[in-house]
Amino acid sequence: MFSFSVRKTFVVLTLVIGVFVSACVRAPASMQPPQVTLAGISLAGLDLLEQRYEIRLRVQNPNHFDFVIESMQYQVEINDKVFARGLSNHSVSIPRDDMRTVSVEAVSTLNDVLRQLQVDEQSGPEVLRYRVSGTLKVRHHASDIAFDHRGEIRLPAG
Repeated sequence: MFSFSVRKTFVVLTLVIGVFVSACVRAPASMQPPQVTLAGISLAGLDLLEQRYEIRLRVQNPNHFDFVIESMQYQVEINDKVFARGLSNHSVSIPRDDMRTVSVEAVSTLNDVLRQLQVDEQSGPEVLRYRVSGTLKVRHHASDIAFDHRGEIRLPAG
């Protein structure tokens, strides 16, 4: 009876140590948030009430370890007005100290497009301000990681 109890305790202790070591290996102690920027937008489909776009996001991993994005939620604004929104559950691995361009789909409504047609009198038609924001769900990371990037595109005067 004594040997059975010692053997059972040893097995349980081995399993607990194995789970602990596995968790330490998979969950990095400190993760710098990835930088997500807008790399491109192209029209994927057009309908009277809804427009679909292929959004290309550049994801930079500043960490010294690979990570996997399991899903993301994102929104694109142009000149401070919502342009398109999207969700993606496509898993993508981002190597350490590297970047990947991720293609996702976003949708806008007729109202979103009509708001964009109004000329912004403060910046004028020669400047296009954009913002891409959202959250990433990263494997083995307890909470979602927020991202928010703003930029400008100078259009040729015309």
